[in-house]
Amino acid sequence: MLDDLRRRSAAEVFEDHLRLAGKHQFQEDINRNVSPDIVILERRGIFRGREGATELARLLEEWTAEAEHTRVRDGADSFVIEDG
Repeated sequence: MLDDLRRRSAAEVFEDHLRLAGKHQFQEDINRNVSPDIVILERRGIFRGREGATELARLLEEWTAEAEHTRVRDGADSFVIEDG
């Protein structure tokens, strides 16, 4: 799996991530597009590797925010893409 990840460009990986995330296929996305060495910094803590990414995906699955006249069903991600 890691070799497949390295053979694709950053743009290909990112586009595949967006496509799978849009379909809520989070585990397939993690398996295909997340490095085993990933480190995710999030207010709940530090999540490491694909196992950590899977745990965080479960925590965020039901995330919503509500205010008097607004409901937000999704948040935003930030990414650091290194070496391509």
